[in-house]
Amino acid sequence: MLLLLIAATVVVVTPSARKAVLDKGVAIANEKTDYDIDLDSLYLSPFHHSPKVLYRAYKGETDLPLEIAIDSLFIGHRGKDTLVYTRSLRLKAIARTSQISNLQSQILNMPIVIEQLQLETTTFHSDSLIEAVGVDVVTKRLALTSPEMVIAEGKYPLNGLRLDDTFVGIDLRETAPDTTAQDTTPLLMAYDVTDGIMRNIHFRLTPLGMDIRANHLSTDVLADVGGNLYDAKRLEVGDFTFDLGSLHLPFDTIHGNACVDLNKNLITSNGLHARSDEIGATADLQATHMDIETLCVNVEGDATYQGSKARLRASYDIEHEAYDAQVHIERVNLTPFLGDSTHVVLAGPRSQG
Repeated sequence: MLLLLIAATVVVVTPSARKAVLDKGVAIANEKTDYDIDLDSLYLSPFHHSPKVLYRAYKGETDLPLEIAIDSLFIGHRGKDTLVYTRSLRLKAIARTSQISNLQSQILNMPIVIEQLQLETTTFHSDSLIEAVGVDVVTKRLALTSPEMVIAEGKYPLNGLRLDDTFVGIDLRETAPDTTAQDTTPLLMAYDVTDGIMRNIHFRLTPLGMDIRANHLSTDVLADVGGNLYDAKRLEVGDFTFDLGSLHLPFDTIHGNACVDLNKNLITSNGLHARSDEIGATADLQATHMDIETLCVNVEGDATYQGSKARLRASYDIEHEAYDAQVHIERVNLTPFLGDSTHVVLAGPRSQG
């Protein structure tokens, strides 16, 4: 095994040999799979390690440091999806080869620590990867670390997530696709983002007509793709606009939590607080939920509007643009509605003279 590693290392350290191996590998992948792959350049640190480092990692005596640099990578699912394009990918990681007994049979169970992952100018598109959901993502920059991810378990804890200039489009299918001829094995893929910070974000959810834009978003979120569950345990948004059908609301800040459960067709929140200086309104919503199937939103909480204050329970039918509300008014301020109307004194002390 050591002699084989030495021979492989001698071959791939030569630049022309590395390019020949890369081109051949891409050609084989395109020929033998349903995917189209294209890239300009690839750097893999294992090819630059000494044979001794590789051998000790293979034997499970030490961990294996990894470094990958890719320029202009395209991956497409032939005849179906574009999937991924990135202009630049940089990865520094450690493969915990010392924690598994057999590298060949247990490679997917090997924990991987991500010290740095950065992508520049990246797009992701899928019409078929996730059942009943189409996804489009375009981002200028993504950076993150991970304390330990395990591919076989589908667990991807992501720390320090940073996203800049990002668009996310989610298309919820009105009817589920035909799965009679498809593999129905649950997709193990759960992302736990504990301290994500995103800037200049645009999120669109169709066919609900929901459009969200924010200059700043900080969150602690669990996205369980296999379980169709997306839980934002902490949500803080600044300079925010929300469009829902014909409804348009500008917000300065929003904080609270939200959960999207596609198995139950529900978007819910317990404790959502918003402020809009532009329209002079605040809202403290103790309970909010949207039924994705019926396109109906229900809210319960306290709200103020330009000095008026009320407690409300209300529902809004997005499809028919109809609403129903029960309001308990605590305080009314008519000044914003009177404008320049003539001031009339109905009672008071009689003037002298």
